Amino acid sequence: MRNNRPCFVWRFFSCQQSTYHTVTATSEREARAQLPDAPCLFAARIRVEGCAMFKIIVTSTDHATGCTTRVTLRQTYKTLKGAEKAAQRLAYVCSPDGRTITFTRDADVQEVRHA
Repeated sequence: MRNNRPCFVWRFFSCQQSTYHTVTATSEREARAQLPDAPCLFAARIRVEGCAMFKIIVTSTDHATGCTTRVTLRQTYKTLKGAEKAAQRLAYVCSPDGRTITFTRDADVQEVRHA
């Protein structure tokens, strides 16, 4: 699935903290959702070529047979945080007796393309 919406770098100024906050998002609402709770003034919007997209690579290892498989999932994520959260839910370790690990599934996040 390709993201055809334009992506922007948004800059906001926090008067309370006297600092600039820079956020990458497709809309001002999405950008403001990533800001701290302090009120911020809009400073600039800069169009960028594309937003980073992330995919999850799942590595499964059967320790009894020594077989390892790597699969890249089709689902793409717009944010690193969302991809990492999904990867955490996929990670798994099977240890039937509580000591011997018989099967592991690891999930790694990788930036794959720009939209």
